Amino acid sequence: MPNNHISRTSTITLNDSPDKILPLFTAYGETLWITGWNPDYVYSEDGEAKTNSVWKTQHDENDPETIWVTINYDTETYTVIYINVTPDNRVTRIDIQCDAVEDGKTAVQIPYTITALGEKGLHYIKQLTQEHYDNWMQHSWKMAINYYLQHGEATPH
Repeated sequence: MPNNHISRTSTITLNDSPDKILPLFTAYGETLWITGWNPDYVYSEDGEAKTNSVWKTQHDENDPETIWVTINYDTETYTVIYINVTPDNRVTRIDIQCDAVEDGKTAVQIPYTITALGEKGLHYIKQLTQEHYDNWMQHSWKMAINYYLQHGEATPH
């Protein structure tokens, strides 16, 4: 399949230390800052962050189900790596690296590597330009996580 593979990377700065930020990038942790994020835990029933945990997500009944696997969760290096598969659509690898920066903040590097599995996946990666990806990270993830850190709840819709 031609042009079926892309990589995008963006870095966001979050208003807390890496030991507080890393757990927000887990199946359970994302429920704290993403309104409507409701993972179905397959392995690690309580959503505990650990290597080899498996869960499923589906944003609404019209969206396809996505299967997630934590490949690595390391609290010493502040890294987490996921693979997610949306059948007949795409496979995505997400590598998250948290690094302490000035004023107790954390720089989070978020590379996505996506391979399309069919026409829907090709359409998805065609739309995911670097500019779109940067806007998504800066105006969705960064804003939502910093809102949670300040208010203790997900942003209202």
